[in-house]
Amino acid sequence: MTGSAAQPAQPVTTPAPAAAPAETGYSWLWLGVPVMLGLLALAFFRRRRGLAERDEADRGALAGALLPGERPAPDERPVPPAAPEEMPVAGAAPAGAAIRPWLEVDIEPDRAASTQSEASLNYMLVVTNVGDAPARNIRIDTRMFNAADEQQIAAFLGGPIHRHSGSPHVSLPPGESLRLAAEIAMKAEEVRGIELQGRSIFVPSVAINVAYDWAEEGEGRTSKSWLVGRKAENPAARMGAFRLDLGPRIYRSVGRRDGKRVMV
Repeated sequence: MTGSAAQPAQPVTTPAPAAAPAETGYSWLWLGVPVMLGLLALAFFRRRRGLAERDEADRGALAGALLPGERPAPDERPVPPAAPEEMPVAGAAPAGAAIRPWLEVDIEPDRAASTQSEASLNYMLVVTNVGDAPARNIRIDTRMFNAADEQQIAAFLGGPIHRHSGSPHVSLPPGESLRLAAEIAMKAEEVRGIELQGRSIFVPSVAINVAYDWAEEGEGRTSKSWLVGRKAENPAARMGAFRLDLGPRIYRSVGRRDGKRVMV
């Protein structure tokens, strides 16, 4: 029988197992790295917290050393204070009040003058009924003071006023305004000049009482004062005082700043 010759068996080679990595003396470092990173992170955050606390303390010390108008704005917006009950919002009576008129008073200065006989102010008086009932028997009393006479101004604003109006037929409905051109003056001997850096200046204050009636027996009153001066060219700047050392003068750019106000 013929056939192919048997082939000799080939030896099978078995790969040798990989040698285990040699142990080294640095293997403990891999265990210590997380611990070291944690310690570094803790030190970093503690340093940042310390800097923040020191910065907050410095800001507080700085704010305490500055004048009120120079202090930096706080991080949180302040809650606005509630408006006093005797000062109603325009167009509405105070909450819980009876239906009645409330008269707001303002002045719009036109021009001021200083002469040898007097100091005077021409202005527009604006009376607005922000209540919800008509005001009648409206009486108005005005006076000019030296701005430093605070006690006299307070006494005038709280003093008596005549009982009968010069225009008894005039009634002011809710939401309407009454505009009256007016002039007020002080005698020259009553004007007290203030000496400042070689100049003589005058700062007047205008005070006005407005009394009125409503319904059958209702009575109301608004008393207010303003400082008056030369209007600044820059709206952010302060008003200037009137000069007395320059002789008679007329000022055609006049401003005013709100002073005291009482509404009852």
